[in-house]
Amino acid sequence: MRIATAWFLSGTLALLGCSSSKKGSVALDAAAPASGCVADDSTGASSAIPLASGAKATGQICPPGDRDFFSVNVDPGMNLLDVNLAYPSALTKVTLQVSLLQADGSQVPGATASDTTPNDGKSAVVTTFGVPQPGPYVLRVNDVSNTAADNSNIYVLQVAPGTDPDTHEPNGSAALAKPADGLPGFISFVGDTDVYTVTLTASDAILNFQVNNPAAAKAALTYQITDSAGKVLGTGQVPPAATPLDITQAAPATGTLFFTFGYPEGATPDRRPEAGYTVTLGGRAETDGNETPVRNDTPAGATCLAGPGAPCGAVYSGADVTFKTQTGAIGSRGDRDIFLLRATSAPAVVEAKLRIPATAMDLALDILEPHPASPCTTDADCSVLQIACTKDEDCELSHKCVDATAGACTTSACRKCVASNLCLPLPDSPGKSACGVTIFSVHDSDGGMKTGADGKNLVQTAQPIFYPGPVYVVVHDNQDDQYDPKVSYTLDVRVVPEPDPGDASPDPASRNNFYNPYPIQTTNLAPNQARAKDITAQIKAGTSITGFISYQTDEDWYWFEHPCPGLDCGLVFEYVQPGASPVRPVFFMRDDDLTLHESWTYAGTVPTATPVTDVFGDGDCTECSFASRKHGLAVDGGIADYRYYLQVRDAGADDWDFGASGQYQFRLKTVTPGCPASCSEMGNEPSSGKDAPAEIICGCFCKAQNQCPAGIAF
Repeated sequence: MRIATAWFLSGTLALLGCSSSKKGSVALDAAAPASGCVADDSTGASSAIPLASGAKATGQICPPGDRDFFSVNVDPGMNLLDVNLAYPSALTKVTLQVSLLQADGSQVPGATASDTTPNDGKSAVVTTFGVPQPGPYVLRVNDVSNTAADNSNIYVLQVAPGTDPDTHEPNGSAALAKPADGLPGFISFVGDTDVYTVTLTASDAILNFQVNNPAAAKAALTYQITDSAGKVLGTGQVPPAATPLDITQAAPATGTLFFTFGYPEGATPDRRPEAGYTVTLGGRAETDGNETPVRNDTPAGATCLAGPGAPCGAVYSGADVTFKTQTGAIGSRGDRDIFLLRATSAPAVVEAKLRIPATAMDLALDILEPHPASPCTTDADCSVLQIACTKDEDCELSHKCVDATAGACTTSACRKCVASNLCLPLPDSPGKSACGVTIFSVHDSDGGMKTGADGKNLVQTAQPIFYPGPVYVVVHDNQDDQYDPKVSYTLDVRVVPEPDPGDASPDPASRNNFYNPYPIQTTNLAPNQARAKDITAQIKAGTSITGFISYQTDEDWYWFEHPCPGLDCGLVFEYVQPGASPVRPVFFMRDDDLTLHESWTYAGTVPTATPVTDVFGDGDCTECSFASRKHGLAVDGGIADYRYYLQVRDAGADDWDFGASGQYQFRLKTVTPGCPASCSEMGNEPSSGKDAPAEIICGCFCKAQNQCPAGIAF
């Protein structure tokens, strides 16, 4: 062992070069054999080698199990000890560890630190220990596992006493907790925890809680909230950021609360002025009347849309019903206001309209429904529904299929449809609950500060009710990170019978669509194709087919046989734009492989005052409408079965109309033999036989005039 002296510059710990030496130590360094390790006389606290502040010591961890001891002195007025321990420029198998001991060799509680990246071949520990009181101490240096050794390289150790700038110290326990006073706190040493306290009265329903962990800090702050009995009420982290993190929330309890802050295990203490953090704590009253006497943040505490009562009196039983307007406020970060109605009849459509004046929030509206065949006791039971699946398309409610058991899972026996991690009470089955699914969520997409002509933001949707049972309507900030207790919203909820016969069956397989809450984002149309309804008879007879886009994102699917199998023929469709209605139906005619064949919609202004009848297929090449001889070729003297599909939905998939004015209609008005002139402008193609005349290509070919309509991208 060799001791060399240098001094810190500007109070920083720096490795100022080193002198080479070799030493060895096991339990007793002096007894080490001559195995390439140089022994010293340091065998424990009583024989520790003196190390002055700012001086440097060089040494080796050799042989395995070696432990080196250094004595240091902390003068009065100092309560910290900065330690810098490293192999300055060498690769080593040793993972350095340093511990602070009392003069008698007993461990100072929590005062141990080791290299935080042990597998990179380099080893260094830069840390700070808290010193209980001035006086002599001992540092012990060793390999973290006491199994590695290095007889080729030396480490360098330096120390310097310091003072803790945290004016709240000592505040490392609930007994020593301090009020949050706006002054900066510091995590100054290994194991340092800072405890702050606040007392909430019965009227303090909201906990004001902000933490500023400055961007210059090198570690996230961890926090834990406990009550006076030590019960943990909440935990989290606050990463370094340019702005404070607002964690204001519903008060987790009344009485005295304790907030314990620290750094994650392995993080380096940091008492630089720019690393000081601040905490704001306080309580205030709740501005939302629905949060008392029980908060409506959970399904169990949901606000009944008909007012208090058990069971909830807001009932839909098959007749159109509009519930009482509700008023509420998002009063804290993460606040979710949940409202409840009971549907004793289904299918039906629930419509919810949320209005709020200008606000910094982006309000969101969720529709949450239970899956009755997925019973539960707690939220933990509801990561998945009791619906086996192999792919996402098997999950009509959640649209996500996942492994439901640990390990390899490739069969339907262990794959299930995702649930919403919420166990929903079933008011009409007392004592029973079922896992829920958020079937749809919509938010204020242009921001809460941009209002309509009435000075309000409007967030609305209409969605299907598939099963009898409760329906939960959830109001919240879109990201759950904003709140505005001073601005109230209103919520209006209505439930109506499903008006569309194609959607009115309680059996999902009998409906004319596969429920898809976000159709524009979906390219897989096969689940809808499987539920398309046969309208061949109406197509052949020229009679009308009617339907409704009764809820947001509703689609209706139909199929019909080739009108002129084996031949080309022109098709003219007659359709009705509903009026007065916000819905603009788009008609997508698709081949049997679901590629787009043609599409059309009403081109005028919507809403119209009254229904408007129009046609598609009798105009120029921009209305090329036909069935192709290439579809349904003759096979073995007969005609191969060929289906065309018709998909109907609202342009933009954002409007709906379940009223009588929302009914759309369409029919095949005429079928004209041969390829329509508007569909044959490319001339002839080679014949199928050498003596046969050239054949006209049938299709939309208005390329020269660039008039051929692209598929409507609504």
